[in-house]
Amino acid sequence: MIKIYIEYKTQINNFLYLSIVYGVNIFLPLVLFPFLLHRLGEGLYGKIIFAQTIANYFLVFTNFGFNISSTKSISLNKDNQEKTNIIFSSTIYAKLILFFISLLITILFCIISGINQNDMVLYIASLFICFSDALLPIWFFQGIEKMKYITIVNVLSRILGAIFIILIVRNEYDYIFIPFLYFIGNLVGSIISLYIAIKKENVRLIFVEKKNIIERIKEGYVFLFSDFSSIIKDKGNITIIGMFLGMSYVTYYDLAEKIIWAFRSILYNMNVVFFPYVVKNNIKGKVRKIIWAIFLCSCFLYAILYLFSDKIIYFISRDENMLFINSFIHLMGIYLFLATFSSCIGQFVLITNNLEKLYLKSLLITSISYFFLILFLYITKIFSIESLIIAYNASVLVELIYRIYVCKNKNLIGYII
Repeated sequence: MIKIYIEYKTQINNFLYLSIVYGVNIFLPLVLFPFLLHRLGEGLYGKIIFAQTIANYFLVFTNFGFNISSTKSISLNKDNQEKTNIIFSSTIYAKLILFFISLLITILFCIISGINQNDMVLYIASLFICFSDALLPIWFFQGIEKMKYITIVNVLSRILGAIFIILIVRNEYDYIFIPFLYFIGNLVGSIISLYIAIKKENVRLIFVEKKNIIERIKEGYVFLFSDFSSIIKDKGNITIIGMFLGMSYVTYYDLAEKIIWAFRSILYNMNVVFFPYVVKNNIKGKVRKIIWAIFLCSCFLYAILYLFSDKIIYFISRDENMLFINSFIHLMGIYLFLATFSSCIGQFVLITNNLEKLYLKSLLITSISYFFLILFLYITKIFSIESLIIAYNASVLVELIYRIYVCKNKNLIGYII
């Protein structure tokens, strides 16, 4: 055990730091859930979640895959100060440009579609989370494998936003303040994080040529499709539920999804912290051990989720009427080990062996699979939360099978078995 800790000390420490960040990001909304549900009601709460879901699509666009491509570039060039400055600056500039494009699209859509003024303000305010995220260089700290500072700042900023919401949101008429309060807390964290990166890590925000920004975008576009594929499946169900089943059903699904992501975030963090290590130490035996260790963790977490889901639901919602979502959680939980195994193969095997195009192809296949499954549900008129979850899991299974096939075809199966 001590030998393992010494070998992977940096990765283990960064995993703990990152787990705190994502833990706060996941658990604070769970803490706020009963508070907001009580003060706003199921319909308004569902509307806020729906607006945040739309904003999340644009968040993926403004990220443009930089969470992987820029992390990888920083990891490979962290000893070259000049290149690090260029990567750092061009990534932030690219994200800001993409944010303003997103803002313009949102405003035009709201005007053309005739959305009422309150909803228009809600959608635009929700979008500003993309602006604060554009200034948050978490990918930089992941690349240099120093997560301590970003952890402290992120946790404090999220808690600050939650405190603002508890103090200011008193009734259903205050719902419009919620996205603004989230934005203020996140913006404070982003500005402090930039300050730490510049002062503590000596990185510089410099003027860069247009070609540097274009280079960032070219490197990130493959991972953009990756993130879009994920969010189409992750948030597609909420979008469909909001459009066809109603905002109250969005509330039920959202609670189940938040519980799943509380568990999934642990596994996601393992992928994130080991990715720079695997990029630099691309050895089959080591990668195989890492993949299977993470997969076994996913099976263990699903067992805990399955056994204690009813207690978790009641602990969060304090409402016995919410216990019916237990069946949703059991179905959703299958995603834990399917998606974990698939993402490990995608990042640790395909990407590190420069098979980005096949990685992208696997995402296109799974997105197409999801689309046709949803189309089938629509045609047969069997839309329900359960059927949408099954369609989602089936598309992830297709992705996993294809990636294993690619590994076998490219003589990379030794990374897995």
